[in-house]
Amino acid sequence: MNLTQVSKMTILTLNLNRFLSLCSVNLQEENNRYADPIIRRNAKKWVSFLRNVIRTCIGCRGKFSQKTLIRFVCQGDETLQMDGPKKLAGRGAYVCYSQSCIQKAFQSPKRINSLLRVRLTNRVIAQFEQVLLECTKNHDPNRKKEELS
Repeated sequence: MNLTQVSKMTILTLNLNRFLSLCSVNLQEENNRYADPIIRRNAKKWVSFLRNVIRTCIGCRGKFSQKTLIRFVCQGDETLQMDGPKKLAGRGAYVCYSQSCIQKAFQSPKRINSLLRVRLTNRVIAQFEQVLLECTKNHDPNRKKEELS
């Protein structure tokens, strides 16, 4: 091992030790299950997986958890598509389930093109707006959204 590899491992171990100490787990104990390096590596993966991702709605510009927003992406510079599992490739944008947010977000096709960094026709954008409005028609408007500061 060279010096940079050792220092990177030390930094990772210190960061993980700091996190686990906050969770009241001591890595120095011999009988501790977190003392094993493989388990420590897996614990670090879980930490990054469980974090709460914050995204901004392009309609109301509120900050919400990614799970509470609709993501859409541009497919092949010609169509817009809803991204349910939030795994599609490409630049995406997020909007609330609220119909007023959707209408506000799609007021200006120029803004949608700049956010997604594409050149879509106004017709394609208007059609996708109608699809989103249909999908959210049955959504409960009284559902509480918790905005994050």
